[in-house]
Amino acid sequence: MNKDYKATNDIIKAIKKKKSIKYVSYDIFDTLVQRKIYNHNTIFELVMNIYEKKYGNRIEDYALNRVSAEIELWKRTSEGVFLLDNIYSELSGKYGEEIAEKLKQIELYVEENIIDLNPIIIETSEKVKSDGYEIILTSDMYLGSEFIKKNLIKLGYEDFSFIFISGECRATKAKGDLFNKVEKKLNSRNVLHIGDNCKGDFLKPRLSGMKSIMYRPYCNKYYNIRNIKNLSDEILIGLINNHPVNDMNYFYDIGYSILGPILLGFSTWIRKEMINEKIDNVVFLARDGYIVKKVFEMLYSKESIHTNYMYISRKSAIAGLVSKCKSMHEILKLYKFRRKESLRDVLKRLGISTADLEENLNVIVDRKDLYNGMYDEIISKYTQIVIDNGIEQRKYLEEYCSEVFKNGKNIIVDIGWHGTIQKALMDILSDNVNIKGMYLGLEELCDSEDMSSYFEFSHLFNHNMIPYTRGVYETFFSANHSSTESYKKVNGRISPEFNGNYKKNVDIDELQDGALKFIKEYVELAHRLEISIENVSPDLVASGIINFAINPNKMDAERFGKIYFNDTIDRKLIDYKKGKIKYNIRAFLNSDWKAGYLSSRSYLKIPYGNIMAKANKLRGKKYNG
Repeated sequence: MNKDYKATNDIIKAIKKKKSIKYVSYDIFDTLVQRKIYNHNTIFELVMNIYEKKYGNRIEDYALNRVSAEIELWKRTSEGVFLLDNIYSELSGKYGEEIAEKLKQIELYVEENIIDLNPIIIETSEKVKSDGYEIILTSDMYLGSEFIKKNLIKLGYEDFSFIFISGECRATKAKGDLFNKVEKKLNSRNVLHIGDNCKGDFLKPRLSGMKSIMYRPYCNKYYNIRNIKNLSDEILIGLINNHPVNDMNYFYDIGYSILGPILLGFSTWIRKEMINEKIDNVVFLARDGYIVKKVFEMLYSKESIHTNYMYISRKSAIAGLVSKCKSMHEILKLYKFRRKESLRDVLKRLGISTADLEENLNVIVDRKDLYNGMYDEIISKYTQIVIDNGIEQRKYLEEYCSEVFKNGKNIIVDIGWHGTIQKALMDILSDNVNIKGMYLGLEELCDSEDMSSYFEFSHLFNHNMIPYTRGVYETFFSANHSSTESYKKVNGRISPEFNGNYKKNVDIDELQDGALKFIKEYVELAHRLEISIENVSPDLVASGIINFAINPNKMDAERFGKIYFNDTIDRKLIDYKKGKIKYNIRAFLNSDWKAGYLSSRSYLKIPYGNIMAKANKLRGKKYNG
């Protein structure tokens, strides 16, 4: 969240401190309403984009001339006392009346489609209205009051008595004389004005004898706006900035602003690759491919693409490779264990049922010692059981793959890190089936044409940051079902067997509901503005989730860290207990979001994720968890 903007309660408290107030005046643009673009001048690029597609030709100097015409009118008139008709009268001298009129109508259409109510201000408006204040709207604007009124009503807002527009009143907020006209019309100085411009909305009302409050609009600080490259990016950031993170709907709002954009970019990248490679079968791997599949099908439901969801996990995939092993030492090398865990948990991960385990296996072992063979003698007695299970699981997995994959080229989609499942599948699949893995990120640099990572397009991404942030990504992308343990045959078909310890996580549902809402709104807006959804810049959309993961602010680290991270055990993403030093040290070392853990405990704005990633690189340490 951005702590610089004034939230609803802050504004209401500020209003109540002002005495003898009868009217509350709101600035309109960037206060009461916000445009779903980042830069105001993008309106003119949108106008030309639609004009070119509608009439077949492009006026290259339109945007420049449109801005120049407005500047010229500011100079010639009394600082802003003009309307849109005056601007296009200026432009008709360059383009002729017919073309100027077409451009004007498109600009009005664009404005209608990119403005939306500011939820923070609307909430304050409802409160002040119920408290008996009368609401008026005051703006330095070239759009007429009838146009503004019509669109406010269309958006569902009618709680105002008067609209004062500089171009119609022949006076401006910037000079202060518009407030004089407001006072004269209302026959009262008991007016409180709220707006985002320091001079026109804060200082000038006070100099006119009114009271004022400076409003600072919400801006999501996780996105690197210098990476905005095109119109697709502009409306993406516009939507995000018009959707502040509310504490009451925290996970839904974070899903909208962080998960939604990366899902959009990831999904469109997958589709482009399918077109380039002439592949029409895509398999989304459980569990992290679940929400990607949902979004992909939302975006491309009308295209001839075959999608499938494969219930698989690292554990169930690796079990199919065990049949080739000759010793427990070879088997252990296939798996990636946690830094410290009990021998009992190690063997359970290998597929040994609890009933077959001896009671003296609760000893906690170090991962390095396990790989170095220190415990082979204790656990080697279970080798044949594991291999026999592996033979059975490989047979089931081969049959399952024949149902999911087509002969020829296939794409698999997963969150990534090591590509372990893909490597296992490539060993199991028949020779006439090829797969290409498309991942959010890979921990190792990959030269293989069989694997691609979306994060490679981001200058922010660092392979060394994965060990300290992977829990965030996996939480965002996790399906709300249990992990696949193994396979069995039921009524002639292969069926997954799930981990029985899973608990449904409503926070994950809210995250993903918010993301789906973003996708829906983005696609609808892009369609109305005739913008391609395929052109979002990977560097931009990736910056949101990467910055959230590596350098979260304290509030987000604390709040998001409370979500339960269901992987092999049921625990919070950040597990902290006040006063329990040893417990917290162990929890930090086992945390899958170490960057968030440190940010949640510190008031200092330190880029912990970047520091740890650099330290990891210097050590040359490979993460094995």
